[in-house]
Amino acid sequence: MLLLSICLSYSNLCIAQMYNFGMRLGNSSSEQIAALSAVDANGDLITGGLFTGSNFDLDPSSATRNISSSGDYDMYVAKYGANGAFIWGFSLGSWNSDGLLNIATDDSSNVYITGWFRGTVDFNPSPTATFNLTSNGEQGDIFFGGDAFLAKYSPSGTLIWAISLGSFSIKDYGTRIAFTPEGDIIWGGVFAGTVDFNPHPSQSNLLTANGTSACYFAKYNRNGQFIWARQLGGSNVDVDLRGLSVTSTGSIYIQGHYDRSIDLNPHPDSVRQIQTAGCGDIFVVKLNAAGQYQWGFGLGSGQCEYSWDNTIDENDNLIITGHIRGSVDFDPSPTRQVVRSVQFGSVDFYVAKYDTSGGLLYANVFGSNGTDDAYDVSHKNGITYVTGYFSGTVDFNPDPIVVNNMTSTDNQDIFVLALKNDGTYAASFRLGNTGRQLGKSIVLPNESALSFVDQASIFLVGEYDNTFDLDPGTGVATVTSSAGRVSAFIANYSMATILNGNILSFEGLSQNDANVIKWKIESLESNSTFILEKSTDNIKYEQLTSITKLENHFVDKSILVNKNYYYRIKILLPDGRTRYSKTVLIVRRKSNENFTLYPNPVKSNSELFLSFKNANTVREATVLLYDNLGRLVLKEILNTQTSNASVRLPSLATGIYKIVLLGSFGEAIAQKQLVIQ
Repeated sequence: MLLLSICLSYSNLCIAQMYNFGMRLGNSSSEQIAALSAVDANGDLITGGLFTGSNFDLDPSSATRNISSSGDYDMYVAKYGANGAFIWGFSLGSWNSDGLLNIATDDSSNVYITGWFRGTVDFNPSPTATFNLTSNGEQGDIFFGGDAFLAKYSPSGTLIWAISLGSFSIKDYGTRIAFTPEGDIIWGGVFAGTVDFNPHPSQSNLLTANGTSACYFAKYNRNGQFIWARQLGGSNVDVDLRGLSVTSTGSIYIQGHYDRSIDLNPHPDSVRQIQTAGCGDIFVVKLNAAGQYQWGFGLGSGQCEYSWDNTIDENDNLIITGHIRGSVDFDPSPTRQVVRSVQFGSVDFYVAKYDTSGGLLYANVFGSNGTDDAYDVSHKNGITYVTGYFSGTVDFNPDPIVVNNMTSTDNQDIFVLALKNDGTYAASFRLGNTGRQLGKSIVLPNESALSFVDQASIFLVGEYDNTFDLDPGTGVATVTSSAGRVSAFIANYSMATILNGNILSFEGLSQNDANVIKWKIESLESNSTFILEKSTDNIKYEQLTSITKLENHFVDKSILVNKNYYYRIKILLPDGRTRYSKTVLIVRRKSNENFTLYPNPVKSNSELFLSFKNANTVREATVLLYDNLGRLVLKEILNTQTSNASVRLPSLATGIYKIVLLGSFGEAIAQKQLVIQ
């Protein structure tokens, strides 16, 4: 009998190949708060945030790149290769609290950062040169705000220029950076009082916030020279700008949070006033390339709603995310589409999409009776990716019938959710353990720059305390923070849906004399070519057949015993790009690990017995139980010294399940079907 080892499917994700690498940042004497991150044109990751403490090591290798804070919180910026190798890093800060909130890269891989600072900060990381900026406002909140800054660095981390703006208030900070099609910079944030947005020493362009604070969005050329500045606000209003995206035509989407009343039209003689429905609402506004109002609306209930981020898809449609508490009408038109939080008063996260005219395309809310929030959203190749945290059990599938539940280990786990262009479910996974974990940023490298040639990758950046596993599959990649401190992490994952959202299933089966590859495709894209490929080393692939049917199979009889066989679907797109499905691995080997299950069928919450032909198998085997959706519901390591073993089944729904037996190296050496009555 020949047995099989395959890459198992879990909610359309290839678990065995999902986790690529990850690392903890810092050490036992430092604490970090992660910011939004970016990837450059080479596929390298630039990340950063706030930190406090000494000897914060940015280099995960045996080498060191230690930095230490000058006072309270300082900023850190670091660049890592597509394979996770440290390239460069530095710190910025004064004796007071300084914070980095956003990072962006342009087409030339230059790096831009924004946030706030207090006192005098040297923005030049060179040990032999200095470029000081001094803030105007320092008093107030001991942690957040000061003067806003925008700094530009070369791909090698060399300072090119830095500018700042601020009043005597402490409520000045930069939150977002975007780029126009011409390469100019749109810089967004919050300010209070009167601020000069022109960094030229002999020119001034002043704006005065009418309320407690106002949102600003300003345009600068690539040399940091002022072009124009606009504001959104109102009398006695407190606002925050948390989303900024620029379309292919130069139009600007801005999203944020406000209380009381806000004027969405930046023109001093025109008004587009909206009122909050509760303690705080969301605003969304579109402006043309000159910063002039196009349309805008508010979203809210009688509770508190918040906006965290936005992005655009291939057609310049707007995608927003954040959290709500009550019943929110996400449709700005007269047609109401009310989406209620899962339990009234609970905090649930949303993902909503609007067309270029502000028409609602979809609105999804996800959550439990606890607290669930989304902090970052990205989009690529027809798939939208969201990360944040959740608690309890959450159904991550917006379909009213199909359920894709994930349950947190403790009160706050990380989620990664992928949605298709129409808002339907594509994939998801979770990371977590006891304590607090938080997904802060999810970024997608360019396909041409990927080091993982068979699947695209995502970079996930976040925070955690205690100890948790970065590998959502059966592997273990544990990182540990210092007691009582929060640490930042970066990790890289492969998700088949990143490259191809319309392959519904792709699996391999082993027969006595052949490997059978099955697939089901949602649609064969017009003018695209689908090819089934095979490899024995996962590097060099050969074509087996062209795929012309949505659902079919291929029987591969050119196989040998004791060989690994890799299969994938290659998609040649009309624009010359190439996409790939997940990779299926089949290991052909002679079996001496036969086993039987009894009773089968078996009842839930009862003992299941396994009898092995070879007692050595039991000493090194791991039993995995999957439901009919591919979700892992039981994992148990067998450690008996006899040829018999047993596992205690948890409470399970009736149906057909799959038991997979893993060997000592994690390879699937046998599998059987189990019926739960």
